[in-house]
Amino acid sequence: GSIGTASASSTIQDAETISISRDNASIAENGGTVTFTASVSGGGTVANGNVTVTMNWTGSATAGTDYTGQADITITNGNPSGSVTLTATSDAT
Repeated sequence: GSIGTASASSTIQDAETISISRDNASIAENGGTVTFTASVSGGGTVANGNVTVTMNWTGSATAGTDYTGQADITITNGNPSGSVTLTATSDAT
């Protein structure tokens, strides 16, 4: 399967803007990884508590069957970014 477009939503305090990036556009089916990073735009840091970015995936890949990994990215207080890594798993199709 494939993981299509990722979208994200979060509650952001103090008008912080979050951008999302990834390190790979295509990964191998058995053990390939892609890391998604949520960063405070402009080089700032998260203030007044943690920010959780909830990632939503589209495409034909199924969590737990085609890939493993956490769906939420947490940027902890005082830090400029947080990340989550998805790992592809081999399946019968």
